[in-house]
Amino acid sequence: MAIACSLVLLAILTRHIGIDQQLRCLNRDVQTLFDGIDPLQEAFIAADVFPSTSRHYVPSSARRERAGQLKMQQQHLRQRYRISQTSMLATYVALLLLLSNTGLLALRTLIDWDWLVTLSLYLFIAGILVFLMGVGLALLDVYRSRRCLLEEFHERLPINRITVFRVKLPLTSQRLGLRRTQPKLPVSSQ
Repeated sequence: MAIACSLVLLAILTRHIGIDQQLRCLNRDVQTLFDGIDPLQEAFIAADVFPSTSRHYVPSSARRERAGQLKMQQQHLRQRYRISQTSMLATYVALLLLLSNTGLLALRTLIDWDWLVTLSLYLFIAGILVFLMGVGLALLDVYRSRRCLLEEFHERLPINRITVFRVKLPLTSQRLGLRRTQPKLPVSSQ
């Protein structure tokens, strides 16, 4: 069980690192958007092409809309990060409980104390429960990430803007396939 817990922990850690990298990239995008500096304008200022232009300008409506979208994505990623972090910590605790269970069973072989078996069993049950809680939180994170992706997709393409084309193909009375160009020869029975 400790090996299974370790493998699940590796998968959760990989997912957690991916969410962390997405959050860092999104924070960088939000920072550059709220700095109010257009990269093209920054290049012109650096080259002294337009020395009188102001470095700070009022964002356009598209920029404000993009800022709102980025903030919403940032909020969703932060929630997913917290869930992933809780899942990771629960799986770490489960691994610790399962390894201590194994340690207590090994200690029981050296020392003849019967209560170590009972304590080991309780640690095993607690480890399994905490492990299932960590896996459940990881599944919740996966569900929310798919849900956020679908919500973003529906925001970009509202249903009323999608047109459905129906194509009607004419049905022929002939079967599709190869046509015979020669007539069928009668079969003689001999």
